Amino acid sequence: MLEFWYRLVDGVLPFQWVGHDFMKNALLAVLLVTPLFGLLGTMIVSNRMAFFSDSLGHGAFTGIAIGALAGSITPLWGATAFSVLFAGAITVIQNRSRASADTVIGVFSSVAVALGLVLMSVGGGFAKYQSMLVGDILSIAPVEIAALFWVLIAVLLLWVLAYNRLLLVSVNRSLAASRGVPTLALELLQDAPDLDALVIPVGGGGLLAGCAAAAKGLKPDIEIFGVEVESHPALAQCLAGQPVSVGGPTIAEGIVVRDIGAAPLEVIRAHVRDVLVVPERTVEEAIGLLAEGAKVVAEGAGAAGIAALLANQARFAGKRVGVPVC
Repeated sequence: MLEFWYRLVDGVLPFQWVGHDFMKNALLAVLLVTPLFGLLGTMIVSNRMAFFSDSLGHGAFTGIAIGALAGSITPLWGATAFSVLFAGAITVIQNRSRASADTVIGVFSSVAVALGLVLMSVGGGFAKYQSMLVGDILSIAPVEIAALFWVLIAVLLLWVLAYNRLLLVSVNRSLAASRGVPTLALELLQDAPDLDALVIPVGGGGLLAGCAAAAKGLKPDIEIFGVEVESHPALAQCLAGQPVSVGGPTIAEGIVVRDIGAAPLEVIRAHVRDVLVVPERTVEEAIGLLAEGAKVVAEGAGAAGIAALLANQARFAGKRVGVPVC
């Protein structure tokens, strides 16, 4: 592969520097890295993960130090392995801590840099591995070029298979949910994998459809229920084959719609056990219960799931039920 690249560059570029193989290697590395960084950077920026990616760089520094001290571990593999562990640790602590994401990432980043400096100083290898810290593309080896090539291929395959799903989550979680991308349901089942049922408020049907598709994919035996208020039972009417007839004042304004989307409705028919219609007074009761018992100030739409539990206590007795509240 490299021999073909060398001949191509020699025949196309009329520059003196192309006479050196290390310059041709560097040029090929640039051509591989540029689309790779462009593809990854799209999601990093869209998901506001720039600080997180910067922190991973600091984690890689510590991995290099550990690899240098271990001797038997190639510094590059040490950096990769430690970065993966580093990212996992940040994610776990962030999910279990009340501290902000920036605080958690900042603490991990500072610790990683400090630990890396200490380990490098002890091992006396700081100067030896300085090129790995600041970069030296002119010294890139053919085996590293091959690694870059396969990483680029892997990222391209990931983009072909998952780009639309990743983009939907980045741009609009509600839209992602309507297309079956696991967002809310995934988070609920990650925190409480033993749930027997999910009770989801219904507006246009997107959130319910997304949660149903995601939850059934992760746990096929889980039961999914939708919730509507008596004045706007559009989904219940659609599922019953009745003409949609809704209207009137309600405290649950966030789930007031006059129709259900065609795409969500198809998913709902396939995965949702039932749609529960609750009285207005039960929604008001749920709001009061959340405020007094849980010290949570919820809007009407956000308390609709709790209202469904209050109105159907016998149905959910003894079950572990996940309900979003906002």
